[in-house]
Amino acid sequence: MKNLAVAGLLALFTISAGHSQTTISAPIIIPLEIVTMETDGLPYYKYGIWASLGDSETPRLFEFDTGGDGFYAAWGEENSPWWGGPAPRGDAFLQKYGSGNTYTGYAATTTVSLFASGAAHGTALLTSGEVAVGQSSKIVNGSDTLWDSHSSPDVPPVQGHFYGDFGLSLKASTNSISNIFTQLNYDTNSVVAGFIVKAAPYGTTNGATVQVGIRPEQTNDFAFKFKMEGATDNGGTYSNYSAELIKVALALSSSNSIYSTNKMGINLDTGNPTPGFHTDDIPPDLLSGGGIDPGVLLQLMQSEGESPFFQLLAGTNYGIDYMYVESKNHPYLNIGAPFFQQYEVMFDFQNGWVGINPLVVPEARQAALMGVAVIGFILFAAGRRVYRRLRRN
Repeated sequence: MKNLAVAGLLALFTISAGHSQTTISAPIIIPLEIVTMETDGLPYYKYGIWASLGDSETPRLFEFDTGGDGFYAAWGEENSPWWGGPAPRGDAFLQKYGSGNTYTGYAATTTVSLFASGAAHGTALLTSGEVAVGQSSKIVNGSDTLWDSHSSPDVPPVQGHFYGDFGLSLKASTNSISNIFTQLNYDTNSVVAGFIVKAAPYGTTNGATVQVGIRPEQTNDFAFKFKMEGATDNGGTYSNYSAELIKVALALSSSNSIYSTNKMGINLDTGNPTPGFHTDDIPPDLLSGGGIDPGVLLQLMQSEGESPFFQLLAGTNYGIDYMYVESKNHPYLNIGAPFFQQYEVMFDFQNGWVGINPLVVPEARQAALMGVAVIGFILFAAGRRVYRRLRRN
């Protein structure tokens, strides 16, 4: 696990008394922890955020998961110091993830504090009002119990690093537990309700952040913007959207075969270490051993005939260029963490927009492994931003 320095902006926010919500009046930048894992001798990455619940001043690391449904935290009566005092309970839940992890427990109402590190008694960068979270008394994977009332509080139950899942999906949840950032109040005279994820390029050891609240002028500075799919009025302040937030034109091509579609849903998911297709539509001659055949080129375009804004040459390196394929009647691509290692991503849930901008050029080793035309995209994106500024002037 690699420690991060606090980077970026210190912002102001206000907390009203009692059970009212935090009001975000300026952007708040919260460092993310880059967690290095390894498979086949190569590293891949997960991301964590330091959080505590209730009045606890003992933060723990939770998986930062833009594809997850809400905040689910391990809890025990005597063994979870990251939980503060009693939290009113609601309905029981059972939450399953693609990893095989299953959380059970009860919905709870409490405050959540986010920190720059795991230091005890540190100063929270953001403390919510009361929000709905998952109080998980048991976490299992298959027949293995990862967490229960007898577990050690000093051993992270999820992948040896995390005490639960900090999910930020904007889709409608199956219970009351939803994206915490959508449960905050925003002073929309000063900020746009949403968040921006900068997960840092592959191989980078620091600098990953999430920004809560967006400066209005920032929304115009993204090279590409996509309308969020599946907007649904849930009676709350902000709409819900599809799990696959954007739809794009997609092509998979080799020297002797091609698959293309103009309507592929894309799940923008930091919690998925490597890209994965969930579809039965890909031709067999583009597949090999449960994944995309090495050497096949993936391209994503805003619409057919346009230059790609993302391309990746399939390989065998998990977390870099390996792309798995799973059967699914409802086709979509979970683009995974490698996308966030190339682009900062804006989730403007107030207005229903996703924005992407290129990060700095990846290290040479990653560029060679991924075969991505990042420099060309940066030049193209810079040109688009200059053109937009000229139009505004």
